[in-house]
Amino acid sequence: MGVSVRQKKPGGPWWIFVSHHGKRTSKQVGDKKDANKLAKEVRTALAAGDLGLLEEPEAPGATFADFADEFLERVRHDLKHSTLVDYESVVRVRLKPILGELPLDELNRRAVANLEAQLRAEGLSDTNLRKHLRVLSSILSAAVEDELIESNPVLGRGRGRHRSKQKAARAKRRIDPFDAPEVSLLLQTMQTHTHRKRSKVVPQFRSHFPFVLTIARAGLRLGEAIALQWGDIDWRDGTIFIQRSVTKGVVDVPKGGMSRRVDMTDELRRVLRDVYSERFGRVVAIDANAEAVRHGDTLDALVFPDCSGGMIDDSNFRRRIWKPLLAAAGLRHRRIHDLRHSYASLLLQDGAELMYVSQQLGHHSAAFTLETYGHLMPRDRRGVANRLDELSPVTTPRRADGETTQWGQPRFPQRSSEVEPDPAERPLCVAAPLPVGARAHL
Repeated sequence: MGVSVRQKKPGGPWWIFVSHHGKRTSKQVGDKKDANKLAKEVRTALAAGDLGLLEEPEAPGATFADFADEFLERVRHDLKHSTLVDYESVVRVRLKPILGELPLDELNRRAVANLEAQLRAEGLSDTNLRKHLRVLSSILSAAVEDELIESNPVLGRGRGRHRSKQKAARAKRRIDPFDAPEVSLLLQTMQTHTHRKRSKVVPQFRSHFPFVLTIARAGLRLGEAIALQWGDIDWRDGTIFIQRSVTKGVVDVPKGGMSRRVDMTDELRRVLRDVYSERFGRVVAIDANAEAVRHGDTLDALVFPDCSGGMIDDSNFRRRIWKPLLAAAGLRHRRIHDLRHSYASLLLQDGAELMYVSQQLGHHSAAFTLETYGHLMPRDRRGVANRLDELSPVTTPRRADGETTQWGQPRFPQRSSEVEPDPAERPLCVAAPLPVGARAHL
């Protein structure tokens, strides 16, 4: 038996929803107080066996489209803006056209399988398909909590062999990092490449060098680098505090909701100091608060503003800076996010600890870092084992030609098969029999 009270839309009238022995009905009541009072009476009546309410004509069930709109309105203030935008896009573009008119209680595993087949036929990648199914699952889980359906047909699908293949495919997700020479070439091109502007020859990418260097040397996501402020930089510790990111012009917390501190390399620290000095004057005090007194609102100022002083538009940067930069450097096209992959892969290939790299990247677990970058880690780690000899050295005798050490002979020397050994020299293999009286004590 289930009797719930809720609004179909925030600010709308209150309803009671009754689900009992496979029968469902709903009734609009008015305000919340009256709805709770009626719900109490219905629970009492159903417990006493009065099914009069359920025998009334059942109200038409909600369609998927209706409940999806209600769900999006309900979670609007709970999700990150970028996540909400993705949810709305998935529902509007894919889920509603296919499932919109279907009553919620008719949305079963066959309907989900048909949806998956249709999305694959439209050319969606595995990653994009999983995103669509996650959104659908979130909506249907909310419907289960509201007792509109009994179970979520998305959960538990593809168990066994098919699910194992999907998991293996995710474990081998394709990343395409730059190698060390390519990163050097990319950064060098930014400083030296020129182009003709009107009658002058001017550097084309040099002004964006500190921005790209920060991504390459600190492993930041693009949105994290765009939203970086001078107050996030700790000159004393040589770290950057990552506490915000920007997606489609909206500032929010970093991915996963986790802030972190990232170590700066010496080169990155020097370059950012130069940028700060050129913009606000020479950095004298190490204390960031003292600098704020001298420079007013510098702590809140963007480290990498656009030409108007606002935030860099990521799409504009990819189109006007990143793609021409790759062409100028003679490198094949890769995403700017692959610089973050390069940061991780170069550290791991150089022997950095997995946990350190995971923390620098802001991953939720080292297991995820290992799953993503494990295939890039060096296979031959014998040098690591040899460090034990350096950490705990011991003097051992060395064998010269014709000499033996005290442990150089086997305990039982090998004998020729043609010579019968003396029985007295044979090691005993069978114990002598015990006295009869002694066996009783065993």
